[in-house]
Amino acid sequence: MTVKMKERSLFANGCLVQSSVDLYVAAPANKEETVVIPLGTVGIILERDSSRPSNTIYVQFLKGQTWWVRADEIEPHSP
Repeated sequence: MTVKMKERSLFANGCLVQSSVDLYVAAPANKEETVVIPLGTVGIILERDSSRPSNTIYVQFLKGQTWWVRADEIEPHSP
């Protein structure tokens, strides 16, 4: 019996992901404290930049926080 399947990357644009570590984001110019995106925060992949050596991914996390992260700092979302 044949099964039709379509292969898809887990880190494609539009896929849900979650942070696999606490991410420390540089503070904006008007704030003195560092922003932390806690472990397990859900986000959606907006863009992927495979031309960079570290394979960075642009992710929008909850509360509208967007940040470039490395592929080893996120994992596929599991509810």
